[in-house]
Amino acid sequence: MNRTLDDAFAVRCNAYHEAGHAVAAISHGFLVAGIDIRPGFVPGVGQTLGSAELALPSPKEFLGKGEDAVMPVLVVLLAGVFAEQRINDRAGLDIGHAQSDGQRAFIYAAGAICTPAVRNGVLVTPGEEVQRKIAVIQKSVEKAQAQAQQFVASHGPVIDGVAEALIKVKVVSHQDVESLIHNTMM
Repeated sequence: MNRTLDDAFAVRCNAYHEAGHAVAAISHGFLVAGIDIRPGFVPGVGQTLGSAELALPSPKEFLGKGEDAVMPVLVVLLAGVFAEQRINDRAGLDIGHAQSDGQRAFIYAAGAICTPAVRNGVLVTPGEEVQRKIAVIQKSVEKAQAQAQQFVASHGPVIDGVAEALIKVKVVSHQDVESLIHNTMM
């Protein structure tokens, strides 16, 4: 019985996490292709508890353009953990692998803050500049965390509605996500 409760809580946490990403993405003008909270394997990422399929711009689109240009994307990437914290005060920002929300936010912020360079014909963010500007990059991510926290606090009922729907159906299409969000906002 304990295992079932743990599994149900994990599904609930995941639903809130992915709902946070989806609501933030749509609110910031990004497409959400769908949400799937079933565990699975994603090539290039590995085992996941689920995902919100977001059409976010490539980090290269923000290279050297500054914090303001990338802030909406950072808020979307970080909104998941704060949405999950609505029901799980132990939820924390994952930075453990290259596709984690925390790592992706750091990569986007570093690219926006640092000056891009061409190395071997490829546009990159120079590692030495990232090291020199690490404090500025971290402050940018912290600012984005604060904004994501504010976003989740002000959109809590919408996130709750999307998450509760996800718990019931597990997979939501693009049209259903938009409909859920707009119906919950009214």
